Amino acid sequence: RLMEYDWPGNVRELENVVERAVVLSRGQIITSRELPFGDHEADGHEEEGGDEVSVEKSFFKKSVAQFEKDLIMKALRDATGNRSKAAEMLGIYRRLLYAKIKEYGLEGYPPKGRPA
Repeated sequence: RLMEYDWPGNVRELENVVERAVVLSRGQIITSRELPFGDHEADGHEEEGGDEVSVEKSFFKKSVAQFEKDLIMKALRDATGNRSKAAEMLGIYRRLLYAKIKEYGLEGYPPKGRPA
């Protein structure tokens, strides 16, 4: 799938996808499950009347949002729920982290008493 996709965002988009896959990977091998292409084909951005640009933007935004959410979840896990520490690890202001936690519905994350 990586080879089939056009990569309209070039190297930066590829880098984001690979970083996300590394974060989500449960082992030493990255499978297609960790890639943000979902069920649609890698060249699916040519669907619906040739409206490639809007579909590419939508795919890119969803990929970036998912990557951002995954990073926030990882930082919250690594910081054992300490939001100030998680914000510091991410290199962002605590206020921005709170906004992102609300945006992604992560208010109770990680659950207390259970491993995330």
